[in-house]
Amino acid sequence: MFLDSRTQIVTLYDKISQKEIGVYSAEFLPTGENKLWRVEIFPDNSLLLRFDDNERTGDRSQVIHHIVVHVKKNEINGKYEAISQIQATNVYGFAIGSDSEVIVGLRKSNCFEGLISCYV
Repeated sequence: MFLDSRTQIVTLYDKISQKEIGVYSAEFLPTGENKLWRVEIFPDNSLLLRFDDNERTGDRSQVIHHIVVHVKKNEINGKYEAISQIQATNVYGFAIGSDSEVIVGLRKSNCFEGLISCYV
């Protein structure tokens, strides 16, 4: 997988053959001015995408609004489509669990404490 943060395009490659198996462009989702910053791949090759506020300053106390979107390739038209979405503030990190659950770490504003949420 390759994420080009400038063009907001994700290119997926088969792990064995290394052939391109799909291309996803962030322009197809209603995420406003948010930027695609992180991608994870589910076992079925669907994608988990994290979009951040476009106006980041690097200040860790800044409140950052995130949209985490699960997209899956439509086998009929070959395009990736959103199948679920999580909107949260200060998503510190996320991962895909062994049963394809989404585990999200959320940081409380102005401190280094937080909580972990699990979405099935």
